[in-house]
Amino acid sequence: MNLLSVFEASKEIADKVLYEQISFGIDDDDKIAIIGINGCGKSTLMRILSGLDHFDSGKYTTNNSLKIGYLDQSISFDPEQTIQEYIFSSDNERMRVLRDHMLLQSKMMDGHHGDDDFSSEMERLEDKMNDLDVWKLEGEAREILFQLNIEHMEFKMGELSGGMIKKTALARLLIEDNNLLMLDEPTNHLDMASIAWLEEYLVKIKKALILITHDRYFLDNVVNHILEIDNRQISKYRGHYSYYLEKKAEIAAIEQRTLERHQNILTTELKWLSRMPKARGTKQKAKTQKIEARHSLVQSMQKKEGMGALYSSEQKTGKKIIEAVNISKSFGNELVFPSFYYEFARKERIAVIGENGAGKTTFLKILMKSLEPDTGSIVHGVNTKIAYLSQHSDPVDSGLSLIQAVKEIANYIEYEDGKKISASQLLDRFLFEGGKHHQKVNRLSGGERRRLDIIRILMTNPNFLILDEPTNDLDLQTLSIFEDYLLEFPGCLVVVSHDRYFLDKLTDKLLIFEKGQPIRTVFGLCSDNIQQASRFATKKEKTTPENSVIKEIEKNKKNIKLSYKMELRKKELEKEIPVLEVEIKTLEENLSSGEPNAKLLADWGSQHIEKESRLFGMLAELEKIEKM
Repeated sequence: MNLLSVFEASKEIADKVLYEQISFGIDDDDKIAIIGINGCGKSTLMRILSGLDHFDSGKYTTNNSLKIGYLDQSISFDPEQTIQEYIFSSDNERMRVLRDHMLLQSKMMDGHHGDDDFSSEMERLEDKMNDLDVWKLEGEAREILFQLNIEHMEFKMGELSGGMIKKTALARLLIEDNNLLMLDEPTNHLDMASIAWLEEYLVKIKKALILITHDRYFLDNVVNHILEIDNRQISKYRGHYSYYLEKKAEIAAIEQRTLERHQNILTTELKWLSRMPKARGTKQKAKTQKIEARHSLVQSMQKKEGMGALYSSEQKTGKKIIEAVNISKSFGNELVFPSFYYEFARKERIAVIGENGAGKTTFLKILMKSLEPDTGSIVHGVNTKIAYLSQHSDPVDSGLSLIQAVKEIANYIEYEDGKKISASQLLDRFLFEGGKHHQKVNRLSGGERRRLDIIRILMTNPNFLILDEPTNDLDLQTLSIFEDYLLEFPGCLVVVSHDRYFLDKLTDKLLIFEKGQPIRTVFGLCSDNIQQASRFATKKEKTTPENSVIKEIEKNKKNIKLSYKMELRKKELEKEIPVLEVEIKTLEENLSSGEPNAKLLADWGSQHIEKESRLFGMLAELEKIEKM
């Protein structure tokens, strides 16, 4: 069932066109990720779809049954509200009954169960729970609160940390009665246990989902469609994130072959042109115009390809990098971590992980000598040059242009062998192409500002790089570019992040923090070792009467035989899939045949992408039917 549709819609903000004549739809079984570079309008699109903004032109229609739950990056709340009041503040009758019942149960736990008025009210609420079928909802609500570790419902919202505010907002959204969830960067500020649980939860729920996230494991495991915003247009890809990457790689390969073909033709035609006199006749003029057009095409395709890998060369460092000599830290009577010794080695790649509030950022500040340890000392090497990318942007004059803001740090990076990387080259590499170099800092989006922070940090040319939640607010393309640079980075790298993919790609050693416990050193990948940290271990399922009922319902559903309509569809899919596989194989043989006709190659490539998308959808549908 279609939930919403967009037809030939456009949007412009501050003289910048975000979308131009875009069309797409969302169905009730879609789990969609919106991707694109920072500033392309991902969050704006989500706000429009949620009703908080609007398109300048075009049509936007919604199904009458649509109920949207929207999680913004900036969460609004009354600081005087309790957690319970915030979570159950919906006007929906079922939610009101659930809130009152849970509140009354809390009072019962406090010893009010002997009160006659209390007993009468409990009886009335239980009747309402039966009439409105709220019992299952209560079981789900309690499970969500348990998994997100929300225990003290009487705490005020203004007393909570950023991580707890995000968890509370998530709980409210997941408990509410809706059929389309819109989540803008839901994993920011969450610990790894909560991210892992949320990932599993979103896979299982029977609701549509629109998601913006930089967490690529999350993307690959949760979504079944990708909605890409690129060059003011929207393209929809069926499949997980890894499938989308495969399709993009195929398109890039076809474009590369097409570019090479155009380059060969252009070389031949330029030779012809150089031998000919000035064009006077109609034929010569037409030939010249054709060459000029082909030259423009090659130039545009080369620009689309982008720059090559960022050059990196080893920086001179001494034998000692940084040595943490028996350091410890407490705040008042609360121990953050006891005595810890560690000597950082050249080219080490270390992930610092632990629950929120376990002392990770405190540890980084001690390493940089911006915070004193209670015991022990930090010893820096003679040539150690630290750069620190914090969670929050450093002040930059908003009136500066991008190129001025970068040159304020340095005009270029110079390596030992004399190789230089200029400020403009680094801006180009991080997707601020030439035309944007003179854009003012105050015109940047949050993600673009994060990109600028990275460039300014890299321009300091460090040999010890500390990154505190570096992936927050970055788009996937920027993340990939940043990772490529860090893979070549010749110095020591220390990263605090909840992004498992980022850590797995760049680090091979973990420092695991548990509040008040010794810091543990573990070799290996983050995703392989999370289970070893007690606070990150997958939480055991909470056994409640409500869970038992839910499990029984799910068990009974599996025992129901397929309807005649489903059996018929299953047979159709089993017949159509082999035919489609043969067509795809034929197209693959055509693409690798060496055919010189660029138009034909592009046509085959488009057919291949379309048919593979259909095949993926059919296989997913067949798997879904077989699991019923």
